[in-house]
Amino acid sequence: MSSELQFINGSGWRACFDENSRRYFGEYGGTMSYHLYELTKEQYEQLDSDMTESDASKIMYEGRHLYMSVDDRCGPPYTIVFDSDYEKLCPWAKARKSGKVWPDELTDAVVELFESEKNNREQRREKRKEREKKTENSDYQAENMILHFVTEDDLAEVARTWPSDHHPLSDTQARETIAYMIGNYKRNTKGCIYHLCLAVCSADNPHTIMGWCGLDGRRNHTEPEIFILLDEPYRGKGYGTLCVKELLRIAVEDYMLAGVHGGCAKENIASARAMEKGGMVQYGTEENGDPLFRFTAKEKTFDA
Repeated sequence: MSSELQFINGSGWRACFDENSRRYFGEYGGTMSYHLYELTKEQYEQLDSDMTESDASKIMYEGRHLYMSVDDRCGPPYTIVFDSDYEKLCPWAKARKSGKVWPDELTDAVVELFESEKNNREQRREKRKEREKKTENSDYQAENMILHFVTEDDLAEVARTWPSDHHPLSDTQARETIAYMIGNYKRNTKGCIYHLCLAVCSADNPHTIMGWCGLDGRRNHTEPEIFILLDEPYRGKGYGTLCVKELLRIAVEDYMLAGVHGGCAKENIASARAMEKGGMVQYGTEENGDPLFRFTAKEKTFDA
């Protein structure tokens, strides 16, 4: 461990002082229950390596909760991420995941309700503002492609390109489609996708929609299905593979999903190749021979 990190090691717990950030942290627990906290200097200095886990945890409990996971067999296992920056703050921590990650909305409610989580309220409120702002206008860009969150400003393009059979929508129908997409943007949270539909655009021509892609969680919120619908002029140019790569990155890094599924007609060799090149693995076929693909979230860093 780096000399810039100073540790107090106890039985079933440890605490850390980071000289670079001048901040203090502590963790305790194991397989059944794990907790990670940010501590004050005073709390850190109360800790002693001879303390039991029970005594050390009482001191840490007064700090700011960063992360917890529970698998005590008293109910379904679960994980709560109180501060999404916990990995950056504590790269040394042995945080472990159990079951499903609570969605942000539920975590926000718990932080506001329980006095024990009062130290998290300010940062959770700020993060909530950031999420709301992102929902309104924060497109993704990968190389020469943009995945765009639609707004009312896209009315004409939505009417022109949606649905994929290109029977143009009326303005009223296009507005209803946009409202549906925006509504789902707001419902989607960490660990839970209802439906994420993004317009595929070129970085050189960001106001022209080339097609659509996204994650459909209507059958499984934690492991949605990937979909990509590109207009004919834009196929065979690598956009499909880029869409797959970026959607998998979004699924893991932005929504902390367990995995993503996909499939296509057996005749659609280009779609199958895009899913494979994008990082998915074929694991089986439908009864009619259509291939089935899957991506399982792992501890990996996606290229920007």
